[in-house]
Parts: sequence; structure tokens; C-alpha cells
Amino acid sequence: MTLRPLQDAPLLLASLAFLAASSPALAQCSRPGAGSGPGARAAGPGPSAPATPGPAAGLPGVHSPPTPRTTPAGPPVPGLVPDLGPGNPATGGEVEVDWTAWELWWGHNRHAWIDLDEARGALGALRTETPGPAGSTPGPTRGRLSVETAHDTLAPALAATLAASDDPRVVGEVLLALGRLGPDPRPTGVDRSPLLAGRLADGDRHVSELAVLALGLHGSPQAALHLADLVADSPAGRAALASSRVDERRRAFACYGLGLAARRSRNPEVTRFAAHHLLRVLAEADDRHDDLAAASVLALGMLPPETPGLDADALVERLLGILRDARAPEMLRFHAPTALARLAAGASDPLREELVDELLARLAPRARVEDEVRESAVLALGLLGDADEDERDERLRDTLLRLLRRGEPVERRYAAVALAQVASRPGVGAGRALAGARPVAVELARELARGRSRHRPWVGLSLGLLGHGLRGEGRLLERVAADALLDAATGARAPQQAAAYGLGTSLLRDRRATPTVSHRFAHTHEEFHRQNLALALGLMGDGESRGELAAEMAETAFHPERYEHAALGRALLGDGELVEELVTSLMGAGSWAETTGCARALGWVGDAACLAPLLSALSDTTRTGFGRASVARALGWIGDATGRPWEDPLAAGVNYVAAPPTLTDPRGTGVLDML
Repeated sequence: MTLRPLQDAPLLLASLAFLAASSPALAQCSRPGAGSGPGARAAGPGPSAPATPGPAAGLPGVHSPPTPRTTPAGPPVPGLVPDLGPGNPATGGEVEVDWTAWELWWGHNRHAWIDLDEARGALGALRTETPGPAGSTPGPTRGRLSVETAHDTLAPALAATLAASDDPRVVGEVLLALGRLGPDPRPTGVDRSPLLAGRLADGDRHVSELAVLALGLHGSPQAALHLADLVADSPAGRAALASSRVDERRRAFACYGLGLAARRSRNPEVTRFAAHHLLRVLAEADDRHDDLAAASVLALGMLPPETPGLDADALVERLLGILRDARAPEMLRFHAPTALARLAAGASDPLREELVDELLARLAPRARVEDEVRESAVLALGLLGDADEDERDERLRDTLLRLLRRGEPVERRYAAVALAQVASRPGVGAGRALAGARPVAVELARELARGRSRHRPWVGLSLGLLGHGLRGEGRLLERVAADALLDAATGARAPQQAAAYGLGTSLLRDRRATPTVSHRFAHTHEEFHRQNLALALGLMGDGESRGELAAEMAETAFHPERYEHAALGRALLGDGELVEELVTSLMGAGSWAETTGCARALGWVGDAACLAPLLSALSDTTRTGFGRASVARALGWIGDATGRPWEDPLAAGVNYVAAPPTLTDPRGTGVLDML
């Protein structure tokens, strides 16, 4: 069994909140059985060195039933969410979001199915380097920049902006961009972790929290030390915050930071050090500190499981013990399946099989398990199973098919996605490697025809995911399933259905649907779904759509999200004029909206050749703070040492219905919302 690689939608929650305010289909109030729709909610000692993990204590905990959370009115989020009008979580007021909407799942997971490296290559922009200092020789690349360009050109410019700016929006994004560069690997490299840690005590709470995350993105041993101090609420951590205590929210952020540091650094000592300190938090977790409990277990799930010296079997056994213990804190049990599925890649075969059996047992028809545990188990099976004819894999697929037909509403939606992942993953066990692909495709096609209206968009999108995965294995989706999806796309009326089916057909590269997707794009005026239809036109791969997307960009200079998605669609189509056009537009942009759209698009498709205009825009103090913050974010994307969206290991496969506020929140203050 293998794991599919682990997904940026910074304004996704704002868009979903707007949809909730304007569409009864998305404005829900409670969990299944308790209201009008599924999944809605209103909105110790300091470490020495990251090298020697020690034992962790046992796991205390008192069980109590889940308590629904209500998000009160609050002040605007400082920084990164513009005023989108009614329903915007950044403008205060009660916000209701359907956490089971397919749009939310897709926004956080889509990078696994969108490969922009190929698109950048087609644009002639991949790894295009600008000259370094006089006499220098270009070095190895990390992400889209060489080490020299990242640390000799970009990092000093970001540091200068950090020193000169007092705008919290700019400061926060510059911190993240510096973090994403990672440590300078050269012997004479400058250690910039003290620069990041120096902002932990910033008077702006938002900046302080972003400094915590920036340390995680940086991933150096020194950054890990700072994070461990915060996690432990140690005297050094309190001193770093200039506070009498490290509050739970920033301790949770530091847990996420340790997980990110371990994932990004590729330093085994950092990974083992992170595991040691996260296990300490795990041992002390209780139901009074939901955020900290959830953050610790999700962060453990980000650890690279095949790290030398890391006992993945011991970690899996520890988390299995939590899953089995009804007295364990509920947030640990809610998210243990996610972490277990991620860590399983480094575990022994017998333990992986034991894990699958445990998850299947919790999904049995008469199992007495909380809804949140079952939902997370469904998603975890999507990461663990494959399509061969092993008895265990067949049971796994049969369980997911049963839930697709007769499960609770959230289980049915998650089962559709999990089936798409499992049925497109070739196995190496008994029988044919992709034996499960056909029966799953046929059942998804039937469910698309007979399912409820709120369920069908998930099924249509899942058929696209299945077909995309099979295409990568040199196989095609069953014709009956492709035809069913095409019929659904042709007959769709509601924007959310049209967008889901449009994405599904485009992931299949079924160009029979191009006229339908183009028609829906032209006649859909709701912005969020129009953006996804623009992306669908790009994924479809039909070069005839370039004109439509270019026209969309020309008409939406003051609508950054629409502009960005149209540009992304053009990038996926290999439009060779795009990058030069974006640079020209950025240099002439006069408003925050124009600057933001151009900068975010360049973040997706740009390279070292775009550094000069982006750095010029960042240093231009006549631009608005929001616009300059967007430029800093784009520079972080381009300069990222891993070359991948940083949030993928944290966001992918998470049960958002049970997510703690520090992860995602209707007001846009969670880790995945503010970035």
C-alpha cells in the first residue's frame, strides 16, 4: 500500500462564507441529525539540542461528549482578507460555513492533481535564472531558484523590507517568505532564524503568530529550538514572547511549526527532536485544550515516516493506542486516523495491516464510534488502500462502497473521494493491480445519477479524480462513467454543480465537455465557481480556451481571485505570452486589487526572471500595504526551498468538520486561512 503525495486557497473561507450567506444550499447550522445540514458550524523544560529524543509519559485524559463550537462576532483579521461584503469572516458578524462543501476540500487538496511544473516548463520559465553576483557560478536549484539567488538576492531584499516596514500586513508576509527560503545550506550562509524569532514579541498578535509559523517553514535546528520552547511554555518561550505565559493558541501554532520544520528540513535530527517534543504534548493533552491536542497529533502526522532513527512503528502503535482508548481526549481520537495514515508509509507491513483493520472496525454498521472518528477513518482509508485483489484491500473498497450508498451524509461525501484515490492506486499484492477501478467507477456513475443534489458534486469531482489517477497509469476511466459525468455536466443548472462537474470532466481531459464548460464559464456570475470553471478550462488542455481566459483577465483586473485563476488556466495551457504580460501589468498596477492579482498569478507561474519586477513592487512604498503584502507572498512562493505549496502536508486529507479553530476558522484566523 502506498500514500498519494500530500495541498493554497488563502481566501477560500471568505468565499465560502459569502456563498453561505447567499446560497441556502451552503448555509447550514449543525452536524447531521441536529439541524438542517451536515458539517456546518457557526462561525515543561526547554530543549537542549535537536538530536536526542527521550521517553514520553503516558496518556492521561478524561472523555466528554463533543461540544458544538460557535464562532462569535470579532474584529477584522489584521492583514490578508479584503472586505468581500456580507458574509466575509474578516468583517465581523456571525459567519456560517458548510465544512463539508466540496469547494473547501478541493481548495485545500487540489495541488495533488495540478502539476504546474509541467506548465512552467511549457512557458519556458522553469528554473530560469538571473545573473548572480559578479564572478559567481550558478549553484544547485532548490525549488525554482538557485541557492545563490535565494539567499544572496531575495533574502537580503526581504530582510531590508522587514526592517523598514511597520505595516503588519507586509511584515507578516515577509516573515513567511523568509521562512519559506529555508536555511542557507552553504558553510558561510547567514542564519536568519534570529530575525524571525525577533518578531515573536511583536505587538501585533497576527505578526507574532506568523513569526511562529515562519520558524516552522525555516526548519533549521535553531528554529526548532525556538518552537520547542513555545510548545513547552518554557521560561525561554515566555521570554521570547515577552509574556508571563505562552497561550494555548501560540503553543498550537508552534506544534504545527515543529511538524512543518520536520517535513521541510530533511534533517533527521530536526525530525527526531520534533517527535520528542510533540509526544510530550500528546502525553499531557486533555479535553480542556482542544486546539493543542489536535495540533500535536496533526503535527506528528507531518513527520517524514522514513527518517533514519525515527521509529515509525512506535509512533503508529502510540497513536493506535489513542484511537482505541475511549477515555483519550476526543480531539486526539478525531485526528488520529489522519496522522496514522500519513505515518503508515514508514511502518512495517503487519502494522499497516493492523491499522487498516482498526479503521474498518470503526466503520462497521453497528460500531459505537463518534461521527468525527468515522469521518476521519474514511479519509484515512483513501490514503491507505489500493486497487489490487488483496483480501484486505477488497474489504476496504467494499466498506467505502457501502458508505457511499448508505452512510451518513459526511461519510458518503468523503467515501466518494476516498474511493477515487484507492481505485486509481495500483497495488503490488494479489491479482490485478487495478482490479478495483472498474467496479468503483461504475458505482460512482450510478451514485451520480441517483444521489441527492448536495452529494452529487462530490461524486462528479471524484470521478474526475479517479480518471486523472488512471490516466497517470496509462488507463482510461470506464466509458459508462465518463458518459455519466458528461451528461451531468451538460444538465447542471446550479453553479456549484456546474463547477464540480466542469472540474471533473477537465481532470479526465474529456474534451467532449469543452463546449459545456466554456458555456458554463461564460454564464456563471458567482465568482467562486467562475474561478473553478476558469481552472477547469486550463486543466482540460484545449488551447482554444486561451482567448476566453485572456479576455477574463482583461476584464477582471480589479477582481484578484478571478484574475489569478484565469492566469492559472492560461499557464496550464502553456500560454507563452502569460509571464511577460503579468510582469508588464504588475509594473503598471495602480491599486491593491491590480497588484494582488498580478502578484498572486506570478507566484504560481513565475521564476527567477520575475524577481526584479516583484522586488521593485515590494519596495514601492506608494503601493498599498495589502498590495505589497501580496507581492511578498508571491516572492515566498517563488523562493520556497521545497518548490511545493508549504501547507500540503498539513491540509491534505484532514477532516475539516472536526478541525480546531487554530487550523481553520470561519473568521479566517486559522493557519490554513490566514496564509
